[in-house]
Amino acid sequence: MLHHLRAALVLPLLGAFALTACATEVDPADANGDTGETSSAISTSSCKLSRSTILASATGGRRTAIERGFGWLDAQVPYSQSAYKAGYRTDCSGFVSMCWQLGTSYTTADFSTGGGKSGPIGSYGKLLPGDALVHRSNGSGHIVLFLGWNDGAHSAACVLEQASTATDMQFRARSASSLTAGGYKAIRADKLDASGSAATAGDDPNDGNAPAGDDPAPAPGGGGGSTGGGQACTSTGQCNPGNNGAGLICIGGTCKPGCLSDAQCPGSTSCIGGQCR
Repeated sequence: MLHHLRAALVLPLLGAFALTACATEVDPADANGDTGETSSAISTSSCKLSRSTILASATGGRRTAIERGFGWLDAQVPYSQSAYKAGYRTDCSGFVSMCWQLGTSYTTADFSTGGGKSGPIGSYGKLLPGDALVHRSNGSGHIVLFLGWNDGAHSAACVLEQASTATDMQFRARSASSLTAGGYKAIRADKLDASGSAATAGDDPNDGNAPAGDDPAPAPGGGGGSTGGGQACTSTGQCNPGNNGAGLICIGGTCKPGCLSDAQCPGSTSCIGGQCR
């Protein structure tokens, strides 16, 4: 009788202890705060840039980073803070670490503070394909790989991202205004210099926004800063030898006066209204 009474008292206590232990146990791999972007405040839409246009806009390490990113999209790698693929954690920051071939999976805490073998680049206007946008707040964060601008007004950024456990890998556009409101900062891997060319909807003769052979409309007052053009091209990067900023973009297979970012303008000129001034 005494034995049964002790069992009746001890077993409920053990059960309560087991439930408490399970409820409080935290997997260390889930402690980096990279929970993915689940906020509806960061508005999304379809990217107008084709994959071929995006890849043609970048060379060297930038193109490699983007190709690696599309590899995870094609493989439909699921989001997880505890799983790994080819040595990289399959959450948002592990994805960017993989694209940049950093050798380990950094976190948004690293990337947002100038760590993770990367650093801030000052403004969205300096973003080039293969760079990233990161935010970190209250112990959690998110990061996306920048692919190019969705339109000439730079109102939305085309990105690749390991989004969340609900949506996994995504290729889409995020509005610049909501990214700004969300505190996203433009960053660049140390191994990627300021070379490259920014893809923008309208630069692809096959995307329906820029008829082949048409020059970008000049802003009032004419467009200065261009060094000529006329040579054949398959990407805007080829129109700016050494990425020194020749004030040219590739349209319809020919280098023509124009720009998509300040990096494509020579000297102290800036890209204003599609022309270097």
